[in-house]
Amino acid sequence: MRSVEIGHSLISWGGNIDQKRLCAQGIIADIVTNIPQHDERWFSLTMHHLGISEHALRGYLDHGDSILLANLIHLTHQLLRNVTRAHWEAFAMARYFLPQASSFHVQNTLPGLQRNFCDLWNKIVLQARANEHELPLYILQQT
Repeated sequence: MRSVEIGHSLISWGGNIDQKRLCAQGIIADIVTNIPQHDERWFSLTMHHLGISEHALRGYLDHGDSILLANLIHLTHQLLRNVTRAHWEAFAMARYFLPQASSFHVQNTLPGLQRNFCDLWNKIVLQARANEHELPLYILQQT
């Protein structure tokens, strides 16, 4: 499943956040994390997935594990947006993809991404304290 071509085909699954789109986002996040060859197709997929420019992507690649942190932030946002609409699908995706997506060295990442992650972390803590769903607590445990 770790093929850039599969990732590009999953992009066409549409912009609506639903079970299928959430699964596609998780698979694309996995592809972005695990494909070692950063060719033109990988760049295209990653820029589309993260919603960033080529300049930003090259900046991430030049700063340690920044691309991995950006990918984790993006994936976590997708999970949190879907916690009420696709709760079990989001939880299943989190169980599979979060352990892989969160294994990197944060000290080697851009400070701006670190701040974005801290803001996201605080948001997740608030959701976990509200105790409405299990997913925010699971995200905290995995990251």
